Amino acid sequence: MAKKQSLGKRIIIVILLFSGIAVLAFFYRNQIIRYGYKAWRLEKRLFNKENHAATKISFPKGYAVHGIDVSRWQTDINWSQLKAADLNGDTINFSFAFIKATEGILLEDPSFIDNWAGAQKNNIIRGAYHYFLPNAMYLYKQKILFQV
Repeated sequence: MAKKQSLGKRIIIVILLFSGIAVLAFFYRNQIIRYGYKAWRLEKRLFNKENHAATKISFPKGYAVHGIDVSRWQTDINWSQLKAADLNGDTINFSFAFIKATEGILLEDPSFIDNWAGAQKNNIIRGAYHYFLPNAMYLYKQKILFQV
């Protein structure tokens, strides 16, 4: 009978342990996503030899003001180079950046904090945006967005 009780206690301890981990994971989900994403990016850079060649971008001519939209899908951004990018001998000054902050109800962009700080450090005017699809819980999202 003693073995049965100890087995029951073990099962209860395991259930409590997993429940505690689940509760902590829920409350710290944003940090888990952010740092998990950073670890994945680091692993990708170190072991997959990611190609950091600049992407060919065409800029409209005749405009003095240029901006950029960034999110976690861009590679690590060199904000100081972005401040004064060179295109065929012409210097293009990016004066503003729209930075993705959230997506949907629960997902925060894991690179938002780094992008926000990088733009501020290089005196680039910044704005944050929330990405969502209009047909997905639109009333809830409108309520949340317009309360701010």
